Amino acid sequence: PVAPAPGAAGGAPVVTTLAIAEAPSMAGTIPSGGRQVGTRGEWAEFSLLDGRSYYVHIITGEKTWARPQDYLNIASRRGATGLPAPMGPGGSHSNIYVGSLPAGISDATFRSLFQSFGGIVSTKVVSELHYGFVKFRTMNEAQCAIDGMNGVNVNGLTLQVRFANKQ
Repeated sequence: PVAPAPGAAGGAPVVTTLAIAEAPSMAGTIPSGGRQVGTRGEWAEFSLLDGRSYYVHIITGEKTWARPQDYLNIASRRGATGLPAPMGPGGSHSNIYVGSLPAGISDATFRSLFQSFGGIVSTKVVSELHYGFVKFRTMNEAQCAIDGMNGVNVNGLTLQVRFANKQ
C-alpha cells in the first residue's frame, strides 16, 4: 500500500509496508543486514554471513528471500555496474572469484563445477573460508562461467561469482 507522507510536498507517495515473499524455511522473517553483492535491473542482491541471499527492489523497497522473476539475467560484471570488467595495466584478466562455497569442498569438485565453461589454467580453493578462484584461458570463458554460475545453488548455498580483483 502506498499513502502520502504526512506533510510531504505535493503528497508524494511513500511505501508504508513491505511485501515479503517468504520461503517456507524463512516464513515470518524479514530479510535485513548482510552486504550488497550485486544489482540487476531494479533489484539489489544482498548476502548474509550464513550464506543466504535476499533481494531488495531498489525503487519500492520490497524485500524477498526468493530470486525475483524479473531479476534480470544479464552479464554480471565486477561492481555490478553493467560495464565491462576493469582493465589492469596489462589489459584484461580471466581470473574469477567464487564465494559462498560449501564447507569442505574438494579441489576436484570445485574444478568440476567450472570445467564446462572452457579451459581452466588453475584453481585455488580456500575451503575453510568458503571461497575460491578459477583462472580461465580467456576472458570470454571467464565471463561465460560468471554468467552461468553466479546465483547457482550448490548444497543449499547461493554461489557468488564475479571477476576477481586484479592485484
